[in-house]
Amino acid sequence: MEGSSPHFKFFVNGVMNPCYNLIDRHLKEGANNRLALIWEGENGDAKFYTYRMLHAEVCKFSNVLKGLGLRKGDTVAIFLPNLSETVIAVLSCYRLGILFNTIFSGFSGRSLGDRLIRYGPKVVITADGAYRRGRIIELKSKVDEAIRDVKTVENVIVCRRVGNMKTPMKKERDHYWSDLMRGASIDCPPEPMEANEPGIVFYTSGTTGSPKGVVHSSVAFVLNNYVYAKYHMDHHPDDVFWYIPGRHRVVDLPHLGHIRSSCKWRHDHILRGRHGLSQTR
Repeated sequence: MEGSSPHFKFFVNGVMNPCYNLIDRHLKEGANNRLALIWEGENGDAKFYTYRMLHAEVCKFSNVLKGLGLRKGDTVAIFLPNLSETVIAVLSCYRLGILFNTIFSGFSGRSLGDRLIRYGPKVVITADGAYRRGRIIELKSKVDEAIRDVKTVENVIVCRRVGNMKTPMKKERDHYWSDLMRGASIDCPPEPMEANEPGIVFYTSGTTGSPKGVVHSSVAFVLNNYVYAKYHMDHHPDDVFWYIPGRHRVVDLPHLGHIRSSCKWRHDHILRGRHGLSQTR
């Protein structure tokens, strides 16, 4: 460690990629067909992903982001409900070294705008709507309201969660997730990340003033969650992590636990167990 709090660095010049540690290294250990993620929606919809399936989806969406001109160090805002696409979006940002900010999908358009105008994302990822306590909540309309004064936004990616609702789409700026993914390649090498490079921004609730962004190193988040899960919670490779968070921190305890509906997580997908972290060089 170098320096002192709050301006200190650790593992200076150490290089790794969070997405590589979360997916790729497990594939190399033979986890291709092992279940990595089960997603369950409020309305009964369900999806499952093996490691190989999840890897393919993450690489495809990483290439989608690259196709929109995003590169390492660029900014993305994720305003999504509890979807498997939320996990894929986060992993893709990790894979490319893109700085991302996850925002609670229950916020109003005004609250969303307060955060986006400070953050300045190039791309916003959202959904047409979301199911919440038996009701359908519009999300895309909130984004349209929020980004009126956010001049940095170049593209908006929309997941069809509800599907049968009227969703305003601005030509050339707005794109459906499924359309972009259709022709994307499943080959996308991870971007090397130095241990102290910024990767995640979380905003405070704003209850005591304007929301303030807190910047985290993505590598530090991986290390912290690995240590906590291994030594505090004693997770093992065959454990299933049932995660129903009440807060939208994408990389909380299970590191990728942004899905807030009932989810099951194979723990070695999230850096659990007896394995160490892998460097990319």
